[in-house]
Amino acid sequence: MPLPHDFLTNKSLVHASLVRFVFVACLGLGHLTAEDTTVDATACQISHVLRNDRFVVQVDGLSDAQLQDLVRADMQAIKVFVQTTPDIAMLGSWRIDGPLLVFEPQFPFRPGIEYGVAVQLGETTARHEFTIARPNVPITTVKAIYPSGVQLPENLLRIYVHFSAPMQQGDIYRQIRLLNEDQQPVDLPFVELAEELWDTSGTRLTLLLDPGRIKQGLKPREQEGTILQSGKTYTLEIRETWKDASGNALGKPHHKSFQVTRPDTSQPTPQRWTIHSPVVDSNQPLWIELNETLDQGLLERVISVERNQQPISGRITISDAETKWTFSPDQDWLPGDYRLAIGTELEDVAGNSLRRPFEVDLNANQPQSDVSQIPEVMYIEFQLRSPSDP
Repeated sequence: MPLPHDFLTNKSLVHASLVRFVFVACLGLGHLTAEDTTVDATACQISHVLRNDRFVVQVDGLSDAQLQDLVRADMQAIKVFVQTTPDIAMLGSWRIDGPLLVFEPQFPFRPGIEYGVAVQLGETTARHEFTIARPNVPITTVKAIYPSGVQLPENLLRIYVHFSAPMQQGDIYRQIRLLNEDQQPVDLPFVELAEELWDTSGTRLTLLLDPGRIKQGLKPREQEGTILQSGKTYTLEIRETWKDASGNALGKPHHKSFQVTRPDTSQPTPQRWTIHSPVVDSNQPLWIELNETLDQGLLERVISVERNQQPISGRITISDAETKWTFSPDQDWLPGDYRLAIGTELEDVAGNSLRRPFEVDLNANQPQSDVSQIPEVMYIEFQLRSPSDP
C-alpha cells in the first residue's frame, strides 16, 4: 500500500504517531490495533547514528505491516525535546528507509546537549534520553595578546587577541572587559561593531579602542574623558565563559595587565632602524631593531626582503614586545644587493603611520604633508658580501 501524502507533509502528526508506536513496541506496553499482532519488544532497537556528517535516530526490527500501520496508529501526547527546555518540542520528520525508521531533526543534534522523548500512554509516560558525545578536541586557549609589552601609550589604538582555535562570533563584547586599577570595568572602551573584526581563520580578533576618546578636541573625549590615563594600570580580561566554534568554553579567564605611559604622537622612522646582516652562504636570520613597539599585525605582512627586486621566501617572526623583526630565509643567503620593502601603511600601536600621524592639529601653524605624494612602499638598501670579496 503506498504511503499517504500526509506521511511526508504532516510532520507533527507523523512524529507523534511514529514515536508513540516505537515506544509502545520497544517497551511492550501495547500492540497495534489494526491487526492485533503483539510486538516483540526485544526485536525493536533504537539508536542514534551518524549519516552524511549528521546524527539521526533510527529504529530497527519492525515488520513491513507494522511500518504500514504506523500512520493508522492513534496519537497520544508526545514530545521530543532538549532536557533544559522540556516544554518545547523539537521539530523533525520521520521516513522509512528499507527496514528502518529514521528521524531527522530539523536542526542538528548538538554535542553535549541532553535530549529526551516523553510519550504519554494513558496514565504511564514512557521516556528515552540520549546525548551526542562531544568531539575529543583540545581545550581552546588564548595564545597571545598584542601589544605584548607591559607599558603601552595612553593613545593605544588596537588590541589583537589570538586564540588556539576558531571562536564563536557575534557576542564578543560581553566576553571581554577592560578593568581599571580598582578592578572595575571601563565604560565602553571599544568600538562595538556589528561586523566584528576577525581574520579569515576565526582565531584572531582585533579590538579597536574608541578613537573619539583618543583624539583631542572631539566631543566623546571632552564628555567622557580618555579611555586610558597615563600612570595608571589596566587589565584586559577574557572571560572563561566564551565558547569556541565547537561549543566548548575556554574554561578559565585570561588576563593581561599593562601600565599606561604618555601618548605617542611621533611617526615611525625606518631610517633609525638597525639592520643586523647575516653571513653569506648561511641561512642565518636577518633581524632589525625597530627602536619602538610597532603594530604586530602590520609587521607580519608589510615588510619583506628583496633581491633583484623580487621578494625572497622565508619566515617572519616578531619578538621583544614588537620591537624586533626577524626574517629567516628558506635558502642560504647569496652575495649581492638587497633591500627591505616597507609598506608605508605600517603603524605604531597608537596608529601613527609612515604616511602621517594619527592625530593632526589642523589649528597649528605647521606645514602638512601631502599624503598623495608619499609612495606606497619605501626601501632600505643593504649589501651582503663574501669574506673573500675585496
